[in-house]
Parts: sequence; C-alpha cells; structure tokens
Amino acid sequence: MTRLRTLALAAAVSAAAASTAFGAVGDITAITPAVTAPDQSIYGVATGPNGNLWFTMPVGGEIARMNPQTKAVTEFDLQGNCAPHAIALGPDGAMWFGCADGQIGRITTAGAVTYYSTQFNGQTGAGVPIESLITGPDGNLWFGQYDIASVGVISTSGVMLNRLRLRTLPGVSGLTVGGDGNVWVSYTNDFAIFRITPSGVVSQFRVDNQLDDVATASTGDVWGAPVAGSNDSIQVLAPNGTATSLPFPGYSSTIARGPLGFMWLGDRATGVVTRVATSGFVSQFSAGITWNPLFRAITAAADGNMWFAGNANPAGQATLFRVLTGAVPTMLAAPSVSGTASAGNTLTADPGAWTYQPSSYAYRWERCTTATSGCTVISGATGAKYKVTAADAAKYLRVGVVATNANGPSARVYSKTIADGDTVTPDGGATGGASSPTPYVGPVAVGTNTLLSTRGSGTAITTRYRVAGAGHFAQTATARGVTLCRTSRNIAAAGTYTATCRLSPAVRKVLRFRPLRVTVTSTYTQDGLPTSIAQVRLTLRRTGGALLVTG
Repeated sequence: MTRLRTLALAAAVSAAAASTAFGAVGDITAITPAVTAPDQSIYGVATGPNGNLWFTMPVGGEIARMNPQTKAVTEFDLQGNCAPHAIALGPDGAMWFGCADGQIGRITTAGAVTYYSTQFNGQTGAGVPIESLITGPDGNLWFGQYDIASVGVISTSGVMLNRLRLRTLPGVSGLTVGGDGNVWVSYTNDFAIFRITPSGVVSQFRVDNQLDDVATASTGDVWGAPVAGSNDSIQVLAPNGTATSLPFPGYSSTIARGPLGFMWLGDRATGVVTRVATSGFVSQFSAGITWNPLFRAITAAADGNMWFAGNANPAGQATLFRVLTGAVPTMLAAPSVSGTASAGNTLTADPGAWTYQPSSYAYRWERCTTATSGCTVISGATGAKYKVTAADAAKYLRVGVVATNANGPSARVYSKTIADGDTVTPDGGATGGASSPTPYVGPVAVGTNTLLSTRGSGTAITTRYRVAGAGHFAQTATARGVTLCRTSRNIAAAGTYTATCRLSPAVRKVLRFRPLRVTVTSTYTQDGLPTSIAQVRLTLRRTGGALLVTG
C-alpha cells in the first residue's frame, strides 16, 4: 500500500543565461520538485499519462509525479524495500518500475502499487537492481539488470515470459526498440551491442566503443552513447548490425531521441548537454551547474523539452533538469467556433488541440468576404469570445489562434469560417434535430498520432488509427477488470492502419443477455519516443441481436 502526498508548486532555479522573452535552444533549468524527504537523488524519469513526468527516488523508497508546466507534485511513498530505479510507461497505461531488490512494480495514476517476482525457469534476479526498463515491441515490459548482464521480459499481468543472460560479467545498461522491431541492448564492459528479437533470439555485434546507453533515431538506426574513458564517438547501428562511428566531443551516461529529429545526450560528470543531428552536426550546452549532476536518465517530455534525472543539489534536494529544444506547439486539431453569428450574439472560440503543452493562447478574430478569402483583422477582437456586430452582416467570421509554450509561439492557425446567421455547436455540427447512437468514437489525438475511430460488432472491436512513424501498436479491451481481447502489431512506416480485437466466445455469450461497459486502451510506441496512450469507453449493447457502440 502506498502513502500519497500532494504537494505545492515546486521551486525552480534557473541556470539559463538567455535574456530573450523565450528561452533559447539548449537553455537548462534546474527544477527542484517539492518532495518531502532530503537527499533525494533521482534515478529514473519517464513521461506518463496526461503528459506528467514520473520519477524515482530510491533513497527514500518513493515515486513522484510532476506536471511539467505547473510543477505540481504528487508523491507516493512505496513503504517497502523496493528502492525504485528505472521507470517507464507501460502499454496498459500504468507506470512500471524496477526495484533495487530485483522485483518489478506497477503503479497506477491513482497510486495503487503491485509487485511481481522476476524469477523465470529457476533463474532469478533477486537482490539485483533493475536499471533499465522499456515497453517492448511485443507489448510486454523488457528490463535490464546490469550486475548479472540479464534482460527479462514480463507481461502486463505480471507473468515472466523470458530471461536472457547475455554475458557472465556485468554490463547490461540501456535498452531501446529499434526501427527493425527488435530490442537493442548496450553493454558497458566490452566493445559489443546485442540485438534481441521479440521471440528471444540474441545476436551480438562488435562496435568501436563501450556503450553506456542506447536510443533509436528517427531513421530507425540505433545510437549508442560512449562510456567514460572509451573512444569519443557515438556508434550508429543499422538493422543488420553494421556500426558507423560518429565523432562526439565527450562521453555520456544517457541518450534519447527528442523533438525535431535530434538526439540528446547528457555528460555524467560535467552537466554538459549535447544535441546531435542525424547528419552528425553537434551542438553543446552548459548551465554552469556547480555540482556533479550525474545524469542517470532522460525523457522526451510532453512539453516538447528534454528532462534529465540526476544527483540531489548541494542542499540535498531532488533535482530535475529541463533543457529547451526549440519545439513550439504544432496543431493536432484546428480551432473551432461555436454560437450563432447574428448581431448581438457572442461567439466562443475553442483553441483546438496542440502538441507540446501550450501555456497560453492568443486569439485574433477576422471578417471575410467569402468563406475562403477576403479576410481582414477586426480591431480589438483578441479574446476567446467575440460579440457579433452589424458590420458582420452578410460576411463570414473566423478566429486565428497562436499557441505558446516555453520555446515560443506557434504559427497562427485558423478555424473554419462561419457565415452570417449560422449556428454551430462546440463540436462543429449544426444544432437541432434528433441524434442517434454513433457506431464509433473518435478521433482522439494521441501525441502526434490519432485514434480515428473505434467500432463494435458482434465478434470484435475494430480501431482505425493514423501514426506519424514506425513503431508498435497495442490495444486491450476490458470490462469490470476482465480482459475481453487484445491485439498488437509492429508498424513499419507512417500511415493509417486498422486493428481488430476479436471478442472471445465467452464474451459474445454474455452480450446475448446483457450490455457491457468496455474500456478500450490503445497505445503506440513510436520508435525512440515516449509511448502515446488513449482510452475510449464504449457500451456494447445488444439491440435486436446486433451490437451498437456508443460513447
């Protein structure tokens, strides 16, 4: 059982040197989350549901959740011997974490914790910390244990599926899902990297460096970050294991893919952060941190920036490091207007949906001569609401929105025009008329991906989804805690796909007698990026021998 504490806003200590209105690329800010226990070095950090950051503090046996915008913190005391290290978002929408005692844990967004043994076929990792953890290409959790050079696989129901001992000497460090749909493993004590297929077939490849961590680039290649004291080069691995050396001025303890296609690395000892383009161009940034930050983990966060975990500051306070990437908001769903466009009435703008967590929106209303042209700015109309005037008669109206985050403003994006006298609802539809149950729910924006529709039939739940790049899709349908069906697949390229989750005969039998309220959880792990997750709640209802699905 966990003890939960919700705390006030964290203190933020800026170490950036920029004087512009918005931070420059590479500006580093040391954030002190408002956690209670002292001497809280942070070992793991990951992006979770709703764009929150989750991080582990093994000294106090705690996990915390923080909103990267407001810095509001919720702290979970594990009240046990776990001492959490690695943490990752699982395909089931929960956060999974590795313990110093070799257990693996699962924590829900409400703070409910379950622990699982990692013993498999007589092989055990008891007492060995779990230092790395990812959602694998098969929809299971994959984890690494450095001290016994072991990689394990556990299902979301807590069943151990495999354990692979890669070497007799310690050294397993980082894990990543490559563009080839396999898991790649860095090994610090030899000039080697491992590739493991979802079925457990292991291949070993020689490289020019000892590698501390691995991540997957937008090209699908796997990048390995050099261990301190090894040759100063990043190793770039093609799917066939061929290694290319990319010159790198230093070394790193962690590497991850960030927005805009760049790879980001953190120097374990100096606090220097490096951004590398896939072309090989290198930029380095330093915040002048006066203590050893010991960057242990990194995540590409929902705010569009990179966040590093590391040592407590000199006052013994837990510290996260935010690095600006220059990723301004981009539109997922266009702004919309609701209300009646008649003189004296008020129209209301919805800003739409955006990536990278905008902190504010700026509105600009315009009057147009046609539905698509002749638009001019209406003086003083800069709020989310606009009162229609006589000057708008026989005209069209639209609103433009600019979204802003810590990196700066987006391009201006416009709503559809609304004609004089028209009435529109918040969802863009016409008012009036009887509505009938819709046979699908969607679209739902999931990061840079979109859940287009979820439909039900007498035998299956079918989902159409659009993704921005190669990765792994998984879907689970549950009702009252019981799994009704699962489906998953590897995706080779951006595009629109269909997944069919087939209901079991037992579920179909139940539906002959009563309806079921179903939660459909869809996840997409785009190569090298945090897992996106969306949940749709549907009612499967028997009607004249057929099923209708309503939201």
